Amino acid sequence: YPTYIIESSPNNFQYGYVLDSPITDIEAAKALVRLVVSSSGADTGGCMPNKLVRMPCGYNLKDKYSIEGELFNCRLTYLNTAKEDFWSPSELLT
Repeated sequence: YPTYIIESSPNNFQYGYVLDSPITDIEAAKALVRLVVSSSGADTGGCMPNKLVRMPCGYNLKDKYSIEGELFNCRLTYLNTAKEDFWSPSELLT
C-alpha cells in the first residue's frame, strides 16, 4: 500500500510513497523517480524528485472539474503514518 492517497480530481488519485530515509544524492533521486514513473504508467509531469504534491485540503482549480461553479475539493482518502511501513528505494522498485 502507498503511504497516502489523495483524490486530486473526480476519480483521479495521486499515490504517495514516503521513503524510510532521505536520498541525499540528487542524481540517485532523479534516477529513482524516473524508474518509478516509467514503470508505473504514472503521469510524467511528476517526474522530478522535488515535485510538490497536491495538498488534501486544497482545490483543483481546473474549470473542467468545477461543479456548478464550485471548485473540486481535493481530499485525503488513505493515510498510513507507521514508520515501519515507509519504503526503501529497492522495495518501491520491486
